[in-house]
Amino acid sequence: MISVRQRTLALGLLLTAGPLVSLSASQDAHEADIKASFLYNFARFAVWPAEAVPPGAPLTFCVLGDWFVAQSLEKTIQRKTIDGRALIVARLKDNSALGSCHMVYAGRVDKARALELLGAVDGMAVLTVSDLDTFTELGGTASFFVDDENRMRFIVNMDSARRAKVRLSAQLLRLATLVTSK
Repeated sequence: MISVRQRTLALGLLLTAGPLVSLSASQDAHEADIKASFLYNFARFAVWPAEAVPPGAPLTFCVLGDWFVAQSLEKTIQRKTIDGRALIVARLKDNSALGSCHMVYAGRVDKARALELLGAVDGMAVLTVSDLDTFTELGGTASFFVDDENRMRFIVNMDSARRAKVRLSAQLLRLATLVTSK
């Protein structure tokens, strides 16, 4: 069992990882690996309502639009569990299977597609994450951004997390830029 101190240290080291090599239209493996690590750690530091994740049920990460991140996430979660739960990655092409997702990562989406996704999960206990720069403003739970030092960081919309009934740990929130819906 990993102690709270060990988790905090691991999360801190992960979230202050070195600069990205390149952030271009053709996403490189390094960037996908960093995003996959963030997604895994978001899940480790989140608590879903009991009715959303019944006892013994796996935790499902769904990925829309970015197969590089899906592939990296599959490698990241391989042979791992969170609170004794198996971890699954589902690659989605549309919104039809969103009901089975606990976390949705929407990569390489535009505003219209993001709004469609957020509408489809409205009222569900789903943690939503994207790399779209306005995603948290639109109502998504978290979004990735690159800071002035070329490091991957994240924004969390606290109102979105509350609406989804997903509780995020204080350890995670201390590392985020926090916003609320207007």
